[in-house]
Amino acid sequence: MKRISHILQELTEHYPLINHRHLRRVKTVTDAGGKSAHILLCQLPEALDFEPHCHEKLLSVTSIDLSDFSSESYCCRAASTPPITRKQFEMCKHDWPTSFHENKLLEKQLQGPDFSEFDSMCMAMAHEQVNQSVSSLVHKCGAVIADTERKQLIGIGHSMTGAHPLKHAVMVAIDSVAHNHGGGVWDSTPVLSACAMALLHSRIKHVHYNSPTSSGALGTVYKLHCHGKLNHSFTVTKRVKPIASSGS
Repeated sequence: MKRISHILQELTEHYPLINHRHLRRVKTVTDAGGKSAHILLCQLPEALDFEPHCHEKLLSVTSIDLSDFSSESYCCRAASTPPITRKQFEMCKHDWPTSFHENKLLEKQLQGPDFSEFDSMCMAMAHEQVNQSVSSLVHKCGAVIADTERKQLIGIGHSMTGAHPLKHAVMVAIDSVAHNHGGGVWDSTPVLSACAMALLHSRIKHVHYNSPTSSGALGTVYKLHCHGKLNHSFTVTKRVKPIASSGS
């Protein structure tokens, strides 16, 4: 173990995996001869003219004892980026060990949208709001904000850009929530950039929309919710099932 620890320290200093920190440096292989440790030296381009004994040249700049390596070096496949789903992880680990932190919410989303009766009711109400829209936009919209844990409606709105250019359905719905935070949004069309930012700053948890447009900021033109530098995360689901009105 001390020898391997020394080897890893030297490799980290001379051949750091700067863009591949998700890869493990050591892989334990069990065969007829017992267990052996295979060590990831560097990315292939750094090895230039690859040959079975190229590790001797690579390690010559380190204090690693070459006698610690009992076999020839070889090329192997490894994940170029960290796996973000369980399926990706299962595929990657067969080539070379990699770290993985499961996102249970993402895994649930990948199984497909699971709309409850309450979700369907909220989406239907959002569509009903479209008929009340007073908008200068080509695509009129309705929005509903609800507390999904308590199953309570806490905000509702429709496009009113005819009265003010910033009164999009989402903005109106957020305004109606006042100082309440959290919950989920059901929107009849994809959310535009300004509305997406408003939802972000309102610390919304979930956004569901039905009909795509050419200017949506949560899945069409841009995916704001996937930006790596956000200090708040929320999920977005596109509804693919037909909407049934809750009215008569």
